Amino acid sequence: ESTEAWARDNRYEQLELIRKELNYDKIATGHHSNDQIETILQRISEKSGIGGFRGIHKRHGKIIRPILMISKLDIEKFVNELQIKYVDDETNKNLEIPRNYFRHRVIPQWESFYPNLGNSIQSICESAADNQSVIDYFIEELECEIVTDDKDTSSNKLIKRIKLSSFEKLPESVKVLLIRHILGKY
Repeated sequence: ESTEAWARDNRYEQLELIRKELNYDKIATGHHSNDQIETILQRISEKSGIGGFRGIHKRHGKIIRPILMISKLDIEKFVNELQIKYVDDETNKNLEIPRNYFRHRVIPQWESFYPNLGNSIQSICESAADNQSVIDYFIEELECEIVTDDKDTSSNKLIKRIKLSSFEKLPESVKVLLIRHILGKY
């Protein structure tokens, strides 16, 4: 696990403890459209599939991200106008971290050509989420059609059986999605 992933997981654990302690309904984060752009660039670098292009979700359990459509520049203008003090994490300047490289070297130049880049990326994320929900729906339906549950009498464990005659007729990409779905579920 990367240091960044570890820190993120720990931040969310701490926020969840605070949410419970104070009896709040939700946790709102400050993720903005530039964070979304960074995430998509990271996912492209990692050869993500369509699921990865959903980007940062607007909601995830008790976590909401209400300012995903607002650019970092607009937030900075607002903060400066109101003279709000904030802390900038020093590690955000480390260009050896891919996300920071995108943040400081790629995105500013890209935004200079396409000022609405954040909105464009958010549109891609929403489209990917819609497409993923269609894929998920049909994979669930397919599972119901060609996967059966049996019990192993010797161990009393549940066994998943795939109707091979139906499975063999599927395109390779659908076979992979179905197997990933089954493994992820069970």
